[in-house]
Amino acid sequence: MAFYVGGVIEIVLGLFFLFRGLPGLLQSLAALGWRRTEGQILGAGTLGYTGSAGGGHGRTRMVRGAVSYRYEHEGREYVGSRLSFGTPIGLNPALASLAGASRYAAGQTVTVFVHPKDPSRAVLRRSAPSSLVFALMGAGFLALGAWSL
Repeated sequence: MAFYVGGVIEIVLGLFFLFRGLPGLLQSLAALGWRRTEGQILGAGTLGYTGSAGGGHGRTRMVRGAVSYRYEHEGREYVGSRLSFGTPIGLNPALASLAGASRYAAGQTVTVFVHPKDPSRAVLRRSAPSSLVFALMGAGFLALGAWSL
């Protein structure tokens, strides 16, 4: 009985994480057809915020990567702020270098990927690192759940 309940919980968790990760992965795949253009970094760094850890018990300081860049598409200038697809994951300030924006500096020339039908949508990396983590966690929980049942 305990294995059955544990298996069901693992399958539910697996489905939750899998469905949490799939949208970012699908966006990443769809962006393979987006147009490349040259852009320039306006500013980059990390944003700090206070979040709840452990289901709302206690507050902790978190950071995530932030970037702003400008690019041109068909003679019109745009400003973007999206690094990659998926949900940005907050990190402990000690891990700020992993937030993704540390590789960019103001004035740096970058490749920007622009949606061909909506050029206001752009991204610097056509990847979804957080979505990949969620999808892999989901697959792992589903495998554990199936094994437990």
